[in-house]
Amino acid sequence: MKHTKLLPRLIYFAVSSFIISMPALYNGYPIMYFDSGNYIAQSVELVAGDLNPMGYPLFVRAFSWRFSLWPVVFAQGLLVSVLIYLSLQTIFKGKNVWPIHFIIVTLLTLFTGMGWFSSLIMADVFAPVMVLGIYLFFTPGTKWPVKVFALICIAFSAITHFSTQYILLAMFIGLMVLGKYVSQYSYKELFVKGAFLLLAYFASVIFINAYHYVDDKGFKSSNSRHVILMARLMETGILDDFLDENCQEGRYTLCYYRDQFPTRVSRFVWNKESPFFKTGGWKKSEEEYKEILHEVFTDPSYLAMFGYKGLISTFIQLVTFKVDIIHLKPGVGPDYWIHREFKHEEKAYKTGRQAYSSPTLTTINMFYYVLCGISLMLIIIYFLKTNKASDIDLYLLITIVLLGVFFNAAVNGTFSNVVVRYQARINWLLVFAGLILVIKYISKIKIKIHV
Repeated sequence: MKHTKLLPRLIYFAVSSFIISMPALYNGYPIMYFDSGNYIAQSVELVAGDLNPMGYPLFVRAFSWRFSLWPVVFAQGLLVSVLIYLSLQTIFKGKNVWPIHFIIVTLLTLFTGMGWFSSLIMADVFAPVMVLGIYLFFTPGTKWPVKVFALICIAFSAITHFSTQYILLAMFIGLMVLGKYVSQYSYKELFVKGAFLLLAYFASVIFINAYHYVDDKGFKSSNSRHVILMARLMETGILDDFLDENCQEGRYTLCYYRDQFPTRVSRFVWNKESPFFKTGGWKKSEEEYKEILHEVFTDPSYLAMFGYKGLISTFIQLVTFKVDIIHLKPGVGPDYWIHREFKHEEKAYKTGRQAYSSPTLTTINMFYYVLCGISLMLIIIYFLKTNKASDIDLYLLITIVLLGVFFNAAVNGTFSNVVVRYQARINWLLVFAGLILVIKYISKIKIKIHV
């Protein structure tokens, strides 16, 4: 890259990161969620969390400098902007993609959840980052420095949240099964690329486990996974069926609280009056819960029912999404850590839109739903009318986007619960693919007119 072009490009990417961060600017402060306080706490104390791996807290630590959360938001926007640009370069070979990039970034920020999740102090932004990273690593249209950068993005995304780690494993399996049909790679080339994805997955597992081990929590990824899985069994009704068959002998303490089971995972885990806290809470429930989980997941009938419930939840999660900004009431969320670590920003935090109410985003969500629907129709038409050999990079991009969107819904819907935030964080990739198809179609019309 010539030095004369470097500065304008750096300025452009800085501007594009500000565009993507518009929702945070609109809010008056980086957007927060209930769990944002946990991430900030981990970034300060560098202690392995039971619910969240250390990847995202390290990211917050690296870019906040324990001084301000604004650089974290801008860094997330910059990362998304660069990945979109690199993806567009593979699709529009030899063309000036800067105008296309600007249009797409602006539209995605204004009418989808991209900007909102890039402006959020949560690990959600790394789900689409991983998907775009997988595309850039797999497609033949990228050079090795880009592939190295993509692999770093994939591996890091996998240590930001357990869901992204599972999505990576699912993407590996999906691409090994479908790769030959959606690419022109030989089996050898496909397996080599898959091996790198698998390596990134195992590297993330080792990192998370090792961090827990160094923090004297044992060589394991989490001390709370049994709680989330138990809450999921409770929500699906499988736990009720299991206890009906196994409570005659008073074997489990949960038997005494069957009539108090809530209807949602969140209420089971966080409500202090829930059966979870009455049966030992985070530390004392592990032995009983793990015994129940072992019994359930080694019984073919319960396992089949769990799979069926997970499949239904997957399809519900696919269409259950919206941009949703919570109302930060006093004492809720990251109040303590903002006061302690970013005191000079506390006034901005308390005077942001979130501090007064939950902003109404009805118009944005309407556009988000409509654009996702239109994009999905365009994708279906594209697959029906296009031969993969004619445009392999775009064919592969759309395939990987579809796999990422589906596996995101499957992982969260099956092992956690259906939440609008989980799918809204990644569905903008569908609109991204749809916009590329529209631009490609317009380009073909122009070529025909000139001819």
